[in-house]
Amino acid sequence: MRPYSTTGSSATSRDTRALLQSDVCKMLDPGKPCFSPKKGKTSVVMFVGLQDSGSGKTTTCTKYAYYHQIKGWRPALVCAEAECN
Repeated sequence: MRPYSTTGSSATSRDTRALLQSDVCKMLDPGKPCFSPKKGKTSVVMFVGLQDSGSGKTTTCTKYAYYHQIKGWRPALVCAEAECN
């Protein structure tokens, strides 16, 4: 994946979002099988949220974890904040 730093360049926020969207679409190949966790094996799912505050990032992650909990899994959520100045 290419770096998305706009430091020292004339790239705008819109340019950066367009690059991210392009790369994410390439990663989400519809020909690949869907994620399916395996019992007895640790699985890691990473959510990356670029939206502003209040867009539902935490709610989405919590609902995903709750769904798997009621299916008999033992999910754990880890939050990380990337400070970008």
